[in-house]
Amino acid sequence: SQDLSSSYRNLDLQKTELQETRNYLSNIINSMPSMIMGIDKDMRITQWNLQAEKSTGISAEAAIGRSLTEVLPQIHSGMYKIKEAMEGKSVKRDESIPFEIMGEKAFADITVYPLITNGIDGAVIRIDDVTTRKKVENALLESQEKYRLVVDNANDGIVIIQDGLITFANKKTIEASGYSLDELIGMNFINLIAEEDRQATMHYYMARIRGEYAPKDYSFRIINRSGQLLWVAAHIVIITWEGRPATLNFMRGITHQKKTEEQLQQAQKMEAIGTLAGGIAHDFNNLLQAIQGYTQLLLMDEKKSGSSLRELQEILGAARRGGELTRQLLTFSRKVESHMRPLNINNEIERVEKIL
Repeated sequence: SQDLSSSYRNLDLQKTELQETRNYLSNIINSMPSMIMGIDKDMRITQWNLQAEKSTGISAEAAIGRSLTEVLPQIHSGMYKIKEAMEGKSVKRDESIPFEIMGEKAFADITVYPLITNGIDGAVIRIDDVTTRKKVENALLESQEKYRLVVDNANDGIVIIQDGLITFANKKTIEASGYSLDELIGMNFINLIAEEDRQATMHYYMARIRGEYAPKDYSFRIINRSGQLLWVAAHIVIITWEGRPATLNFMRGITHQKKTEEQLQQAQKMEAIGTLAGGIAHDFNNLLQAIQGYTQLLLMDEKKSGSSLRELQEILGAARRGGELTRQLLTFSRKVESHMRPLNINNEIERVEKIL
């Protein structure tokens, strides 16, 4: 009788300890922020935690004993995981899949663990609401896509240089340089700079990296893949790229502008030369007029004959040709209107021959 009473007391103690263990485990499961549910081999719900109640609006009493797909029809997207867990396969990693929580569209990570005692008795399903994370990821991807579109369609070449190497280049840079993206990434940027501009460009780059003064805007020449020299106007700022200092370089092609400037400078030089030539021509023409006048006076002397007469005539002819030259200078300087006329090249050569 005493042994039987002792056995009953031990049994009651074990029941109490078992109940306490169940309550302890139930409290742990209910305190988890994830939806936790257990199912048996027939896909009927055996466990339904507090977070599952909050997320679905279905109480544990209403869920336990019913088919999982009946209580949670949106679980169909994760059924393949459940079936594999029932076969004893390894736990599948989480993945964001479209879901529905409290009638609203959401995203969830579904993870399934096989429940094994003597065999596979069912599975434990954990569902995590990752809607906020997914929205942030989508917003980040959308933002990145917008920036990518802006950068790739920019009229300027955009390059990031770190440790002297190119780490980023947009489409405009690829087009201008003639190199592919794979060839540009990792290339020493100084190899793209014209030899005459390399020293100054490297000096400015190192000064920026050290935090010293360097002009943000200046022009230099680059060499594309075909060896062509191209002028670029650069705007350069120091940035942090992947946790380390780098330079962000905006480069606009100004080769055509440079050529136009050179042509303008040449035109200004020619205009100055023309102005100078016009002034000289007027003074020179006055001297020639005096030579022609005195020569004509000498030719009027009837006593002149023979070689002296021929010499005076040559002097007069040379003075007249000099006058023609002054008119050509004035034409070059746009001081007089030019008149086009046929010209006998042979006669001109003969005249030059006499002068020489």
